[in-house]
Formats: sequence, structure tokens, C-alpha cells
Amino acid sequence: MIACRDDRPVHDYHIEVAPGNFNRLLPAWTGDYFCRENGKALLRRESFPDIELNDWQSALAGRFDGTRSVEACLEGQAAADRPSTANFLESLRRLGYLVFGLK
Repeated sequence: MIACRDDRPVHDYHIEVAPGNFNRLLPAWTGDYFCRENGKALLRRESFPDIELNDWQSALAGRFDGTRSVEACLEGQAAADRPSTANFLESLRRLGYLVFGLK
């Protein structure tokens, strides 16, 4: 939930996970969920099934630290297309794994 004054511009607080906003979104984990085990990248959370990440998801997720934009996290990432990245990020946000700050 976000609460603010009526006169605050929506752009200052509204978070839309879309390719056009990747430079202003700063993804951060809400807990210590990202791990590597037996050569696999996983999201592990108590009382939830593990989520195995593919190679590009793993490379991207390993860069989330709350200080780098999504765009910066994508540097050097060849295979991931922007809509797939947006879908991945939005699903992690909806499941409560990620939060986003705004640049």
C-alpha cells in the first residue's frame, strides 16, 4: 500500500513493471530467498515450494540489490527479451519476493 498527498504527482510513486520503466525501478529482495544449490538457482521460502530459475532469470536475479536499476541488472544479458523480463519481475513482485524502489 502506498499513501500520499493528493497533490503528489503519480509518476513519483506509481510503480509499473514495464520495459519503458526499467531504468527507474530498483529491485530488492524482501528476504533471503535467492540461493544456489547443486548447480541450480532457486527461490526458497519456508512453507512454499522451491522455484527453479532458468539461466537468464538466475543471472538477472543475482544482480538485484536495491541499488541497481532493472536496466543496469540487464547489462550483458543477451537472451532475455524485455516483455519476458517484465513478466518475470511482476510475478516475483506479486508473490512477495521483490519490492521496487524508484530512481
